[in-house]
Amino acid sequence: WVKQPGYSLVAGKSGPKLRPPVEIDKAACTPWLPAPADANALSCVTNPVTATGSRERRSYLTASKNGPLHLVSRPHALTEEFFAITMPQLSEILTEVLSSGGAYSAGGELVQVTDQTGLAGRWHVVIESRTTETDTPLSSISESLAAMGLRLQRTTVEVEKLVIDSVDKVPTEN
Repeated sequence: WVKQPGYSLVAGKSGPKLRPPVEIDKAACTPWLPAPADANALSCVTNPVTATGSRERRSYLTASKNGPLHLVSRPHALTEEFFAITMPQLSEILTEVLSSGGAYSAGGELVQVTDQTGLAGRWHVVIESRTTETDTPLSSISESLAAMGLRLQRTTVEVEKLVIDSVDKVPTEN
């Protein structure tokens, strides 16, 4: 285990403003088909043209490792709506997003986010992640969290790392 810079997901100064979990509105998308990765889940995908003429991809999934999910993908932006997610699950997702290797992360290294909210149960959470010349995923995610009364606090976290001392290439016969 090594210590490195990371973030804690904490309640904001005014406290959390989270909404209770909700069901997916199945009328928002048709047709619903069995999800490829999970026979017990249904999925629906649409590609509507927006008012500005650009395309966006809307994906709904009735079950995932983080509960029911709605994704809206646009150029330089992703909106993730989790209908019933726990705070530890949200911290895991934030770790994945912030560790993807852009200018906001440590050159592709793991940017660990730990749950320090103290909030139990499942919640309805919407996270917007944008990447533009003036906006990074970290700033847009911080805005989304602030709207829900949450924030990312810089901290030092312990991360398990695998260290490889050396590698020897042994020739093999073809």
